[in-house]
Amino acid sequence: KTDAFTDDADLDAKVARYRHQGAAYALALGRATGRPVHRMVFCFVGGPDGTPAVERRVDDLDAAVAEVEALLAAQVTGLARPDAD
Repeated sequence: KTDAFTDDADLDAKVARYRHQGAAYALALGRATGRPVHRMVFCFVGGPDGTPAVERRVDDLDAAVAEVEALLAAQVTGLARPDAD
C-alpha cells in the first residue's frame, strides 16, 4: 500500500479498512490454487520523509474470508432473476 500513516493507531485503522480487500485476495488465491491461504500481509511502503516500510498482517483471516463469502453470496442472491408473473 502507498497510504501515508502517522502512527501505529493510524496504520491499524488502515489495515482494518483494507481487511475485506485482503480477505478477497486470499479467497481468490485459495480458490485458484486449491491450496489454503494461511496469512495475508499488507506491506506499506516507506515515505520520502524517511517513514520506514512496515508490514501488517490480517490477524483474523479466516473470519474475514467468511465475511467476504457471505457478502458475495448476498450480492449473488440480490442478482436473482425477477419473478416472471
